[in-house]
Amino acid sequence: MSSKPIGRKRLHAEVATRLNTAPKTQPHLTSLSKVEIAMRKNAPDLAGASQRELLDAQKRRTAHEHARWPRPRLLALCLIGAVGILEPNLALRLGLWGVVLFLVGAIATGPERARDTTLWLGRRFMWLWRVEVSLCKRILGRVQSRLGPSIRKSAGTW
Repeated sequence: MSSKPIGRKRLHAEVATRLNTAPKTQPHLTSLSKVEIAMRKNAPDLAGASQRELLDAQKRRTAHEHARWPRPRLLALCLIGAVGILEPNLALRLGLWGVVLFLVGAIATGPERARDTTLWLGRRFMWLWRVEVSLCKRILGRVQSRLGPSIRKSAGTW
């Protein structure tokens, strides 16, 4: 029975020393978490950033837009389409040469490998030009929507 009061005294002494040595206030966190850093970078106006951070984000967006435009690949795609429309013989020749090269490749390496290579090249083309192809589709869709219904029927569906 005498051990209980001694144990309590020891516990009270430990609590007192811990309370005396513990910091009085919680330390203020000055560093930002990774999520807050990403939000300040991508959407500073929503993350409560300062005016300086908003100006920096606007400069980054402007520099990114200037780096993206003009799009040389979009221009090349439009030129390929224009050449195909204005010079159909040239486009037909290029298409025939493509078929001939495919057949030569199929004879040299086998039809499966030629097919797989052609599919890989098509996927690679679509991966590299995905933005430009979607822009061309949107432009053609807008042109088609502006054409009258009678012209659309005579032109066929795209």
